[in-house]
Amino acid sequence: MAWTSAGITRIEAWRDPARVDAVRVAGDFRAIVRSELVPGLLRQVMGIGGTIVAATAHDELQGYAALVPTSVLSGDRWEGVPDAFEIGSIEVARLSRGRGIATALMSGLAEALPIDQLMMLARGNASHWEPGRLALSAIEYRRMLLRVLGRAGFQRWETDDPAVADDPMNFLAVRVGSSVSSASLLALCERATTGRHDPWW
Repeated sequence: MAWTSAGITRIEAWRDPARVDAVRVAGDFRAIVRSELVPGLLRQVMGIGGTIVAATAHDELQGYAALVPTSVLSGDRWEGVPDAFEIGSIEVARLSRGRGIATALMSGLAEALPIDQLMMLARGNASHWEPGRLALSAIEYRRMLLRVLGRAGFQRWETDDPAVADDPMNFLAVRVGSSVSSASLLALCERATTGRHDPWW
């Protein structure tokens, strides 16, 4: 499955780990894992039932979003939430930024998964951001990420998940598909806030 965004970048949904071998990885991934570790990360995600939305140009991987079913998030707050996937990571190589690739990756979610039947979670982790690369403050970078997610139908949710609440710059954004059952949505709401707040929250 493949399609082109803005006439320059090919967006594909990968489920077969062997697909990684058909492309080069841009040499300037840094925020989540370094470029040489990207192939292993992508294979690991697909090996546990996840999907990669990949942005390539001239057989070079320039960006990716890793979509992980919550059923495999062992020991995590969101483990086992029905009908839910997490965007485990999204990154665009440094020299490819500013070209709309992140927005194209988010647009590719609908081609990669039946998102109207799913809930999609995205946890923004400030420790992975590189706002200085775009001459933005951390707050401006956070706003930019939320805008990109918002264009794909995500909304910011409040949560006391320690992985989010430990840093006030972090965030949780959620997209609820139009055909998601009320039982699945209730399960997500109950998991979002357990009542065990940190004192400052």
